[in-house]
Amino acid sequence: CRGFCLPGFDKTEGQQIVEQIYRILDGKIDEIEKAAREKMEQASERLNFELAAVYRDRLRSLDLIKDRQKPLVTQNRNADYFAYAESAVENKRHTCFFVLRIRNGYLVGERCDTLDEAFSSELFDQYVTGFYAQEEPPEGKIYIEGAYDWIPLLNEWLQCKIAAPTLSQDRRLVEIARQNASERLLLLDG
Repeated sequence: CRGFCLPGFDKTEGQQIVEQIYRILDGKIDEIEKAAREKMEQASERLNFELAAVYRDRLRSLDLIKDRQKPLVTQNRNADYFAYAESAVENKRHTCFFVLRIRNGYLVGERCDTLDEAFSSELFDQYVTGFYAQEEPPEGKIYIEGAYDWIPLLNEWLQCKIAAPTLSQDRRLVEIARQNASERLLLLDG
């Protein structure tokens, strides 16, 4: 414990720790690992072996995190995968949207939202637009099955490429998102 709750704790150091945690959750372990390795080597060169040992331990912890995480894709890719499912039970219509967020090949987040209305192109447009009003778009692509007339305008706004999945791993991830959406609807309608 770094002593976050103690009165004399340095808030700047605390903010740096929180930022590193966010970077790890965003799948940027390699960047943190590189910086820690450089700091460890610098500390060793200055004969500050205690500080070098701290960075060595951080590197070991990062290795443990990387070993426990399994990449979802074989390429080091940054992409979001959107899918939806719809249901109608007793004249009640529901649409469930599901998003998988991949950063550096690792699943770093998912989001599921169920709406009490039937699926439409306009609803999908509103959902994706609202999603990126709150979230940062990926450096890579956004995968959505189907062709919609609102995609070019959204591409212009997001400065990225919304595309239909063509590679098998991208199709598989959209299918996983669709299965998750369907399962959430089963729980709702069940």
